[in-house]
Amino acid sequence: MTSGTPQNPAEVYDQYFGPSMFVSSAKPLMAHASLSPGQKVLDLACGSGVVTEIVAGVVGSGGSVVGLDFSPPMLGVARAKSIAGASVEWVEADASKIPFPDDTFDAVVCQHGFQFFPDPLACVNEVKRVLKPGGRLTLTVWADAGEHPLYEAVFRSVSNRIEVPYEMVARPFLFGSLSDVSSLLKGAGFGEVKESSESFDVSFPSPDRWAQLSVMGAAAAVPAFGDLSPEERGALGPAVAAEVKDLLKSHIQGDSVVVPMKSHYATGTI
Repeated sequence: MTSGTPQNPAEVYDQYFGPSMFVSSAKPLMAHASLSPGQKVLDLACGSGVVTEIVAGVVGSGGSVVGLDFSPPMLGVARAKSIAGASVEWVEADASKIPFPDDTFDAVVCQHGFQFFPDPLACVNEVKRVLKPGGRLTLTVWADAGEHPLYEAVFRSVSNRIEVPYEMVARPFLFGSLSDVSSLLKGAGFGEVKESSESFDVSFPSPDRWAQLSVMGAAAAVPAFGDLSPEERGALGPAVAAEVKDLLKSHIQGDSVVVPMKSHYATGTI
């Protein structure tokens, strides 16, 4: 992060969480996806383009990437990036209504998007439709909040303070178990479904601002945070920080907050 914290939640999401949390999670995602140069790839729920940029470098100048997201602020941050490698197209659309013909893509990747979709099965069926025969879907979701006690404490604090059900606040960690992820693909008719879980540490800078930035960044993806005014988010961050300060201290190593994270991954072919 720069010394001046951006006030746009999508910029906070990209600058603070992108280089640490989402790049770390993307490494296993890309390993499971097994992309090749020249492929046409859809990055579903691309957010600020963290995975899109990585995919573009893998498929190269002979390939192409579509970054699709429903959030104009996220896409605004993504479009501002200079991405090398493949040609990149940014599309604003709903994941349950992908605006491309059948058999368009060689592969689809989705990093931490399915937990936000109102109807995950409808979205995975859309993915199946736009994949070419033999195409592969690779997705990842966070393991449940119980695997992430620091975030669980933050979300329970926020839930109590803004009087919103915990399930609405903790959306990033509420998809379910590893078997739920693979069952989603099997239920849509994907074959060769493989599943795994990966654990890794994520290191965030600026421990003194971690809680505040977490609240701001969450507003880019979680409606319960996004519905708050900037003033409400500004007041919420310090209040949450004070409530979780003892737990947070146990995660501080030098000038960083180091948080163990766990993701579930699944792949399937058609």
